Amino acid sequence: MPIQLVILALLFFIMIYLPYLPGSLPPQSPEATTVVLGFILLASFFFGRLTAKMYLPLITGYLIAGMLFGPYGLGIFRGEDVERLAMIDSLALSFIAMAAGGEMDRHQIMKRAANILTVTFFQIAGVFIGIAALFYLLLHFSLLNIAATGPAALYAAIILGIIATANSPSSVVAIINESRAKGPVTETTLGVTVIKDIMVILLFALAVSWIQSDMEGNGGGAAGMVFLDIFTDLFLSILVGTALGFFVIIYLNTLRGQMLLFTLGVAVISSELSSIFDLNELIVCIMVGFIVRNFSGHEIGRAHV
Repeated sequence: MPIQLVILALLFFIMIYLPYLPGSLPPQSPEATTVVLGFILLASFFFGRLTAKMYLPLITGYLIAGMLFGPYGLGIFRGEDVERLAMIDSLALSFIAMAAGGEMDRHQIMKRAANILTVTFFQIAGVFIGIAALFYLLLHFSLLNIAATGPAALYAAIILGIIATANSPSSVVAIINESRAKGPVTETTLGVTVIKDIMVILLFALAVSWIQSDMEGNGGGAAGMVFLDIFTDLFLSILVGTALGFFVIIYLNTLRGQMLLFTLGVAVISSELSSIFDLNELIVCIMVGFIVRNFSGHEIGRAHV
């Protein structure tokens, strides 16, 4: 570990002084972004190993590295770098979502449906009420040095309360994969995470449309239209994900070669289709993994992602 720390420190100082070396790449160039990506991958690996020695998940170290070297930390990873690497971010989300779907067995989910729905309801209700009430009081009494009238404080509290209820599928899947966890707790956690993400999307859309209608005095018509649009997007996302899932099954039943490369291709296709047709990429990829897991003898979960 001391050797790794020394290497990381050397790489850090190299990244700091690299723009000032003769013939070096301009910091704003796309080529420089590749160098920065290499550094942040090595830094994440180091911090992941460090947190593992503290009996914490690897993803904790990855998050620390991102915060420390990111745009709002030491600035090694700049805002334009994040924008240039948006495709990698999208592909990573696709892999994670397929892994999450690939861990969900429909028979086990149906068996535990009551538990999943109960946990989901109390998590959403408890977190939303607590966070919304806290921020309403803070904003209403100007305890955050932000001037907000009664309705404005209520609107902000509702939005913040809904955002706080969201789970991170990437964190859940990363910890499950790392610990090789299986069983009822794992399946319930995955089910709750997926359902909460869908509910948060719907609730956020409804809240924003209701707030906009209330501020403009248009009634509930606009809110209903926004909800219909969001519901349609979710339905199409499920439909496209299901179709892609059966396409993967056909491939696995016939060729089965170059599975890792094929999985990457599926992730790219899912990402592009979601972008073109304004679908929810997370739902599309979850459905791909879910269909492959439950309607074939194959897996596209932790073995390939």
